[in-house]
Amino acid sequence: MRTSFVVVLILLSSAAAHAQRAATSTIKNFSVNSGNYSFDVHSKSTGAQTISVGTSSLYFTYNSAGITNPVLSNINPRFNGLGGPTDDYGPMTVGIYGGQIGVTIQYLGNMTTGAQLFSAPSDSAGERICTVSLTITNPQASSQLAWSETNSAILHSATVPVSQTFVGSDNRILPVQLAHFTAQYANGNPSSVILSWKTISEINNYGFEIQKSQDAATNFQTIQNSFTPGHGTTNQPQHYSYTDQAATSGVWYYRLKQIDLDGTVHFTEPIVVGSPTSVKEREMPTTYALDQNYPNPFNPTTTVEFAVPKESNVRLEVYNILGERVATLVDENVR
Repeated sequence: MRTSFVVVLILLSSAAAHAQRAATSTIKNFSVNSGNYSFDVHSKSTGAQTISVGTSSLYFTYNSAGITNPVLSNINPRFNGLGGPTDDYGPMTVGIYGGQIGVTIQYLGNMTTGAQLFSAPSDSAGERICTVSLTITNPQASSQLAWSETNSAILHSATVPVSQTFVGSDNRILPVQLAHFTAQYANGNPSSVILSWKTISEINNYGFEIQKSQDAATNFQTIQNSFTPGHGTTNQPQHYSYTDQAATSGVWYYRLKQIDLDGTVHFTEPIVVGSPTSVKEREMPTTYALDQNYPNPFNPTTTVEFAVPKESNVRLEVYNILGERVATLVDENVR
């Protein structure tokens, strides 16, 4: 008897496909304000598997002839710590390394495998990692900011591959540098407010409009016929003033709307003038004084207060960590 056997050959693949880990990092919200240039760094997980963020570096090329001295703010607390025995992360840092701006996330792994990078954050660009601010040293230069892709990566805390995508660049001219902007009543009259401001330098400056509001954050309205022509492009300090003759009693916030020749607009931080009641007047200073700037650290503006006991010629200069003068805030007779 002949017997036939049917042999069924089943091939099984023992190699399990690994779902790819991927990160997309974006720079956005480029801003020039009060002598500083800043931008935000965002990242998100875009692969099928999660990323527990390990030690990571984010590097950028830039124009060192126009901006310098990077400072961090708005640091994401999920990837930042004190470096103690119960911290998964050390302090996030920024510096200039090999001619590039470098932001470093320091993973320590003392407690967990690290915070997971969000895959569906409220911002489509990802969660903000930090804000980087730099001092403008040459207002005629452009920022020339771009990713250094070969030196940048959001890494997993374990030794697993993560594919990288980088989005965003900026090459704007670094425009008007504002030295100061003040408001005060004319001869104590609350219906007349004198606004004064000074620029260190200007690029393509068409001019300014004055805006005011009774709310520091919203509802700013342009004062009719307040346009003040700018000086186009200049490296020389320029002084401006405008008197609001239609002020009313109460507290008012003012800001400048600076307009470039191409129509681009920039806004200063608001300043306040008010007519408080039952408040002791500030005493006249009896000695010369220069106070610590506040806030410190800051982004993008800070306030420096000084006092003189009598009318004096005042010169207030700002120097960077290399000892180079980067701005002259005041150079005039002060009462």
